[in-house]
Amino acid sequence: MPDAPALPPFGGLTEPRVLIVDDHSSVRMGLNSCVRELWVRASVTECGSFQGALEALERVPYDLVILDLMMPNGSPEEMQRVVRGAAGAKVLVMSMVEDAEVIKRTLALGVAGFLPKSASLAATRLALAMVMDGETYVPAQILSGGREAYERTARHAPSPVAGGRADRAGLTAMQMRVLREMNTGASNQMIANALDLALPTVKAHVAAVMQKLKAKNRTQAVLIAQEAGLLQLEVPGVSTQ
Repeated sequence: MPDAPALPPFGGLTEPRVLIVDDHSSVRMGLNSCVRELWVRASVTECGSFQGALEALERVPYDLVILDLMMPNGSPEEMQRVVRGAAGAKVLVMSMVEDAEVIKRTLALGVAGFLPKSASLAATRLALAMVMDGETYVPAQILSGGREAYERTARHAPSPVAGGRADRAGLTAMQMRVLREMNTGASNQMIANALDLALPTVKAHVAAVMQKLKAKNRTQAVLIAQEAGLLQLEVPGVSTQ
């Protein structure tokens, strides 16, 4: 049987339109680089103010908006106008502020995630991947508060995209394909070759799989998946024979 064609990564898009809004050029440059690691052919626009973001959103539709929570000469009202103006796009908010209440209020605006600026490169990739896959990224500051804190925040967060994910422990179809490759003992590079994905993309998927399965490492992720029967589930584009 011929191999199934590789699925497009993250949100089914190979050429997403991305708007990066931050007043620091170094931050915009780093985010631009991170985006292009996951989507080589992404179309990226950068701007350094809320007003610039509003003008950009009026010109063309975007798939993803990465938005600084606070900027000089910008008000909370303007930030909220950007969120409303980005209707149809996934919005990931970033901030130096890491207070749980601030994160909760920000998620209540309907954004798809909140990423502290102190986050590592791996966490940034994971946040971008999860948001574009229709999920909500909640930082460790909330998760470390225990189930009660997480559930309080989740009530204000947008619901994940529906479509048969409940029976896959929240894993997307592409993450299931990566998990099946992990089950064979394949390395990240081998998975990248098998699924025709960039290596950073595979790393982001593997990190997402481990997080969703609450696994500390790849081996534990595979064992949890085997015990839960996840590897026997049908996934589009994947043969179980």
